[in-house]
Amino acid sequence: MSGQDLTPPTPTQASPSLLSPLLLSGVGGDRSCPDIFTCCTAESLYNTVKSVMNEDKLAVDKLVGVGCDGANTMIGRNHSLVTLLKNDNPNLIVFRCVCHSLHLAASKASEGLPTVLDFIVRETHNWFSNSPKRINSYREIYKTLDEGNTPVKVPSLAATRWLARLEAMTVIIDNWDALKLHFEMAATSERCHVARLLYDAYRNPENKLFMLYTRKLLKKVLKVNKIFQAENADVTKLTQDLLSLFRNLLQKVVEPKYLSKVPNEKLPDIRFSDYVIPLASIDFGYEFTTGLLASQLTNEHKQYIKERCMKFAVDLIKQVQTRLPDNIDTLLMLKHFHPNTAMSPSKESISSIAAWHRNIIKDMNDFGNEWASLSAQKWPQSCMKNTISFWAEVHEQKNSAGEQVYPNVSSLALALLSLPFSNASVERIFSRMNIVHSKLRNRFHVRSVEAILQISYGLILENKTCVTFRPSEEMMKNINAKDDSWSEVQEDDWMVPDM
Repeated sequence: MSGQDLTPPTPTQASPSLLSPLLLSGVGGDRSCPDIFTCCTAESLYNTVKSVMNEDKLAVDKLVGVGCDGANTMIGRNHSLVTLLKNDNPNLIVFRCVCHSLHLAASKASEGLPTVLDFIVRETHNWFSNSPKRINSYREIYKTLDEGNTPVKVPSLAATRWLARLEAMTVIIDNWDALKLHFEMAATSERCHVARLLYDAYRNPENKLFMLYTRKLLKKVLKVNKIFQAENADVTKLTQDLLSLFRNLLQKVVEPKYLSKVPNEKLPDIRFSDYVIPLASIDFGYEFTTGLLASQLTNEHKQYIKERCMKFAVDLIKQVQTRLPDNIDTLLMLKHFHPNTAMSPSKESISSIAAWHRNIIKDMNDFGNEWASLSAQKWPQSCMKNTISFWAEVHEQKNSAGEQVYPNVSSLALALLSLPFSNASVERIFSRMNIVHSKLRNRFHVRSVEAILQISYGLILENKTCVTFRPSEEMMKNINAKDDSWSEVQEDDWMVPDM
């Protein structure tokens, strides 16, 4: 979630995410919400969210945006957490995590591809995962074919991260001949049925062709997905990157004359099905075309492969389109908050987005004056390279009386920059929690895990590591000190009892 109550970082403060202060607020203290949820209805989630926000003294009516997955309980149109929050705050901006959405779009579209592709990726990884002998055998073959180089390990599949398969496909495609030869030899030497099936799959040229086109089509999807996962991605450009991806996919199958007339803000509503170009006009890429010409497949089989690849492209476009944000117009306005745009003397008015967030702006007239006079101010070049640093500097700018010069425009900018385009920050917390709450430390109570996470993220916010951190004298004195407050803490408060 994002809101205007988040304290903006100073220009010199490390800020991997404006969401971090909200995630860390109140960590380690007693919560009224349960550690384990037995009821996950919309009302239960809504009451829990409001309870936690009230404890942290955060007002629901000051929320700017909320990000969640596409579950009906979270984001359903009729009755969900989002609809209940919107009853309190009608101007709330809702995000379905773009990272999850792109993964789901690719996964859904891939249902039209041959299932043998999944078999190749999964079983190739499994074949080498627990056998040093097989790895050594494959390494010798690879060195012979590739002048002594070492082969790259085939990544494993991620059940909930379909795009991760693209990395595995890339490794397999780049080492196709070596893997084919290895499984041909293994099918004979090990008398293994899986090796025989893999060899049959590798010697079938259509499987490589499908993988080549899949890699070509999903390469930019994976790139944009990683941009949304980045800690320090420029929020002012994220929406444009997403729409550029969607336009790039449309260019694969839609008539250029029609597509050129559709502006970016209208792309989510485009009806492209009536303007799909003929199969013969589609560019399948150099690698695919070269491989298709080199194969000994019949013309009918080649036509079948092309049709199936085209269907995959159309299905992917439809899946991405259904998962684009609903409020594209508002999100495109974020480009005006980029330092170069905000400092331009000929910049456009942003009164429309300001009017949408009147709960943030105290005075609309002052807001207009602040926005217009922003370009007349001289700002340090160091902050002009980073959007968050720039607006943090603007927020801290004061006049001779110690009053903020740009309170309205900076508050709006920082609030919008905290919008949760993806859940990557939350997912990273889950990953850290799994590291902390490991099999060796599986009796840790929630409070203990929270305390460790607070220390970890506190170091990140202070731009420190466990190597550079220096404990204070007070911390050193408190080590192993058992005062009255410690005696009140029972083992049950930090350890889960044996089951």
